[in-house]
Amino acid sequence: MSETASDIRRRVRRLIDANQLLSDAIRRDILALGAAAVPPLLEILQDEALALPESSGDGWAPVHAAELLAELRTAEAIGPMLRVLARTDPMDILCDQVRQSLPKIGATVIEPALRAAKGAHSELQDSLAAVLARIGSRDERIFEILLDQLRRDPTYAGNLAIYGDPRAVPYLLEALDKHEIIDNGNPLANHDLIELRAAIEELGGTLTAEQQRKCQGGRKQGEAALRAMRVSFEAKRHDRATAEPVRRRDPIGRNDPCWCGSGKKYKKCHLASDENRSSS
Repeated sequence: MSETASDIRRRVRRLIDANQLLSDAIRRDILALGAAAVPPLLEILQDEALALPESSGDGWAPVHAAELLAELRTAEAIGPMLRVLARTDPMDILCDQVRQSLPKIGATVIEPALRAAKGAHSELQDSLAAVLARIGSRDERIFEILLDQLRRDPTYAGNLAIYGDPRAVPYLLEALDKHEIIDNGNPLANHDLIELRAAIEELGGTLTAEQQRKCQGGRKQGEAALRAMRVSFEAKRHDRATAEPVRRRDPIGRNDPCWCGSGKKYKKCHLASDENRSSS
């Protein structure tokens, strides 16, 4: 006797209570359903309430759904995944999983992704560039998108390296030459140089002696800034240890700015270390 759609939906929705770790047994069982699993997986993927940290499964159900849809290589998932990219924060785990999942579906993603990129906001354009670079297909439109991204933000030089076209080397070298060493106390201020150099070398390019000195100068500035930040952080932590923690009276939410002033969300910064310290 064949299973009903209701039975299949019930089996797939076990994802909702899976939390961060999805068991191999549930993964195999859902994948064995094949195309029948797609509708309930799409339902989970697009349920914004299930992506919230306070939801059942701590927000991991849509992440697992995106991963399984990629393994099923279903073209039906392309449109919904692109919509998820458009509405999620690039720092969210779900957004990152969709960026990883879409390229696995294959070349059928290219045309919808190119259409979505037209007139998109910069964060969505960056996510789509990452997707297109990883599909593994040569397309001049993709190459131009990646070059435009490089011109806007050299931090994304790695996408050109992943795309793998050596024609990008002169553009990468030009971006490296334009970069001026920044000494503002931020250890990531010259991270562009690291990304540019890695991309150039991966694509078979070489740096002049002057370009190598520039990269070394940027690295040294970053190391010095990081040492200074560590000294400052240790001093602040010592001060906090002698005072009543404000966070106990006014808890920080997972998506609030971290108390350390990094500008990152609390869940992306000190949440894990704070939890470890409180449980010890």
